[in-house]
Amino acid sequence: MSALAAAWERIRTELAGNARLRAAAWVVAGLLLLYWLLVRMTAVDVAHADYVDARQRLDSAQAMLERENWAELRAEALARDSVLAERLWQAETQAQAQAQLRAAVTRMIARLGLGDARIQSGVSQAVPDAPGVWEVQAQFSFVYAQGAELKALDAIATHPKKLAVRQVDIAPGRRSRMVLIVAAHFVGIDDGTDG
Repeated sequence: MSALAAAWERIRTELAGNARLRAAAWVVAGLLLLYWLLVRMTAVDVAHADYVDARQRLDSAQAMLERENWAELRAEALARDSVLAERLWQAETQAQAQAQLRAAVTRMIARLGLGDARIQSGVSQAVPDAPGVWEVQAQFSFVYAQGAELKALDAIATHPKKLAVRQVDIAPGRRSRMVLIVAAHFVGIDDGTDG
């Protein structure tokens, strides 16, 4: 008799003679079955979600194929692109982009009359998943006065070119300072790589 058959026979004998051991074995078997069912249900749920997603993409693609107004859709897309292009900043180099952003922030600070303003150029980096678009940041700070943050945020939001606020802080002290980091998105920057 092999060692495996001898071990199986010993387990059968123990189970036959011990009711508690039998009950424990059935509980373990039940838990294993429950675990297997839960794993299968999760796999079915994932497969169903994948199916629903694929079906929605297929329905969307079929609806696109049935459209006949392609010239109108193209005109709408070009109009949207031109509006966006007008709001994006243009520069040929990163240094030029930083200078443009710094000059715009300087004009904004002068127009708002913010006290003891300081400006620093910030990070300049390519935007992931948006070829040809660069984000250039600048930090400016000024003496905090009540309501100044609203004036500064309003000026940024209503600027004719697109500006985004990346961070707003009020540094405590005898003369509290407000620090804002703004970002502008530039197109046309030569990144130095050949296509």
